[in-house]
Amino acid sequence: EEIKYIGSDIRHIRSASASLQPTGKRFYGSTLFWLLYTAPVVVFLVFMVFWRKLATRRSNHVLMKNLKATKTARKRLQFAEKLRNEGKQDEFYVAISQAIWGYLSDKFTIPLSELSIESVKGRLETRNVDPDLINEFVITLNNTEFARFAPGEKSVNMERIYTEALNAISKMERSLR
Repeated sequence: EEIKYIGSDIRHIRSASASLQPTGKRFYGSTLFWLLYTAPVVVFLVFMVFWRKLATRRSNHVLMKNLKATKTARKRLQFAEKLRNEGKQDEFYVAISQAIWGYLSDKFTIPLSELSIESVKGRLETRNVDPDLINEFVITLNNTEFARFAPGEKSVNMERIYTEALNAISKMERSLR
C-alpha cells in the first residue's frame, strides 16, 4: 500500500534517432563562424573608405561646381521661363544671362571677373569642342546680350532667346561628355 503506481514515474526509452554531432564539429571555430564574425568589420572598413572618398570629393569646390553646373543652369532657365510666362521682360533677360554666364563660369572654372567671350572661346578650344558649337554658343551669348541691352521690342525675342540658350547648354553638355 505504501507504493502506488503513478503513470509517469518511469520514462520510456526513446526509439527515435537523436541528432548527435561528432566531437570537434562545433559552430564555434568553423568557417561560417569566422565569416560571420569578420563580415561586420569588413563592411565597416569598406564603408569608411567610400565615406572618405566622398568627403574629399565634396571638399573639392571646383569639382562640385563643375558637376552641378548643368543642374544650376537648368534651374535658372526654369526661373527665366517662369518670368517669360509672367511677361517680366527685363528680369527674364537677366535670368537668361545669369544662366548662361553662370554655366560657363562653373563648368570651365572661369572666375566671374575674367569671364568674357574671348576667355570662353579659349577654354572651349582647349577642351577640343567643335568650332561650330563654339560659334553657336557665342552667337547665343551675343543675342542674349543684344536683346537685354538694345532698345526696342523685347517680347518678340523672348521665346527665341530662351530656346537658343537651352539648346546651347544642352549641346555643350553632350559634347563635353
